[in-house]
Amino acid sequence: MTSLLDATIKLASIDHNNDAHWLPSGQPYAPVFGLDQAMVNKLGIRRRKPVAEAPKPTAKAPLPNLTPDEARAAVVKANAEFQESRVEVQRLKELQRQHKAAKGVAIRNWMVATAQPMSHGDLVRDMIAQDIERRRKILAGEIEAPAMPRAANSHIDRATGRGGDANDMVRSRLRYGGFHRSGLPSSYKGQPDPRRPKLPSGEAA
Repeated sequence: MTSLLDATIKLASIDHNNDAHWLPSGQPYAPVFGLDQAMVNKLGIRRRKPVAEAPKPTAKAPLPNLTPDEARAAVVKANAEFQESRVEVQRLKELQRQHKAAKGVAIRNWMVATAQPMSHGDLVRDMIAQDIERRRKILAGEIEAPAMPRAANSHIDRATGRGGDANDMVRSRLRYGGFHRSGLPSSYKGQPDPRRPKLPSGEAA
């Protein structure tokens, strides 16, 4: 029985540009090398894309037969055309700079014309509205309530094994409300929000 090592050695001569050595799926065609197809598939060999031949260099055009005066005139003409092209490039660059500046002014004017300036009170009301909407979605089950991370004990508390001191009380407060701008002390956990207005029936709104 042929081993995977023997199969690898036999496949070393595979030609990536020969279609007879490959299946349409890109795997080697094992019968060409006298191997089992299932074993060859285990090797994970894939066909590389055929490398296109580099184009052959074309023959150089013969140099024109010019007299020294004609060659000098050709150089002067080419240099003049080059200078004209350089001037045209500078003109187009300046025109591009002006168009960019006009574009910036137009964008700024559009922003000023369409923007609605917000005062400090407007920003506060907008923030409160967003917070109320977030709480509503949490109560309605549309989004999940964010998990409040628990403050870890200090190195001294972990080393001494102490607990229940003032540090733990502060950490408990941070856990149940200190990380949010509208958080309440931990004593209100599980109770109705005292800041919510009450309905005539006595229930919180």
